[in-house]
Amino acid sequence: MTVIPHRANLLQDRNQLHQFLLNCQQSLTEKDRTKIVSISQEIYPLDPLAVLQEISEPCQRHFYFEKRDPISGKSFAIAALDSAIHLTVAGTERFALAQNFIQSCLARTITIGTNACPSAGRTFFVALLFSMRMSPPILTFHQEPYFYPNGRLLASKIAVRLSPMPS
Repeated sequence: MTVIPHRANLLQDRNQLHQFLLNCQQSLTEKDRTKIVSISQEIYPLDPLAVLQEISEPCQRHFYFEKRDPISGKSFAIAALDSAIHLTVAGTERFALAQNFIQSCLARTITIGTNACPSAGRTFFVALLFSMRMSPPILTFHQEPYFYPNGRLLASKIAVRLSPMPS
């Protein structure tokens, strides 16, 4: 995994960003045909659910999670949109397959931007679904999609960050 040091004005200069992405594209080889670029940038506070509702399409894969702690007063929300790369697994070896997929993706990831935000950097999402048949008792696990989103928005009382993925 390649990590590029943080520069405060990374996304403020389109030409710089374009040149960076062009350099990433030109570094591809026959053996290493795909790279994932993870860009983390602090932005003005936004509501992740409102952004997700505004820009998502009905058939796009998406994720939303929110947690509020009334005792500490801390809150956390994350929205992820679409899929840059994904894998759907099933069967007894599903967790090993998912782990290999994630490790393979992380090995091909270039991370750039701020690491000061909570959960900065790369995050994979998974949808787990299981059902229980009562007679006789059988626990059934369904196919599990793992995905790395095209974009992710994280909001907390401390920081907000948008991580767009180039298409």
